[in-house]
Amino acid sequence: MMITKILPKFSILFYALLFLYTSCSFVPKYKRPAPMIPKQWPKGSVYKDIPKKGPLPFMVGWRKFFKDKKLKTIIELALKNKLDL
Repeated sequence: MMITKILPKFSILFYALLFLYTSCSFVPKYKRPAPMIPKQWPKGSVYKDIPKKGPLPFMVGWRKFFKDKKLKTIIELALKNKLDL
């Protein structure tokens, strides 16, 4: 009989202490590092050959986009045998 009177009080105390314990944190506040990206696009003679106009890669079919014949056969084989796409 006495255990039934003590048990609810103990469980309330237990859950209150558990809540207080889990709500306290001694972890330092996260400080996001600065992104490691350049502030400007790269410049130089290498980038002069990039065409400014014309179709974007996603607008061209994959057969026209890829020039290598071996790669085209691999892609065709993959598309032919795709089971889950």
